[in-house]
Amino acid sequence: MVLVIGANDIVNPGALDDPTSSIYGMPVLEVWKAKLTVVFKRGMAAGYAGVENPLFYLPGRGCSSATPRSPSMRSSPRCASSLELR
Repeated sequence: MVLVIGANDIVNPGALDDPTSSIYGMPVLEVWKAKLTVVFKRGMAAGYAGVENPLFYLPGRGCSSATPRSPSMRSSPRCASSLELR
């Protein structure tokens, strides 16, 4: 299990497998190789590089976000389907 807190570009699989990405070739943490990855972010906007992160849409991944308007953690509809922890 991997918990990602507030990161985006550094955990973006596009840096390794998408030659058209502006971050292609950048070293990243390969968190998608874990059986379960949970991402906590302030919002679901693209990271510093302005690149969408496909990690959020992979199966077995979950995301929660908190915003100034809604400080409680909530599941984002832009993330992969709900996780079932057993």
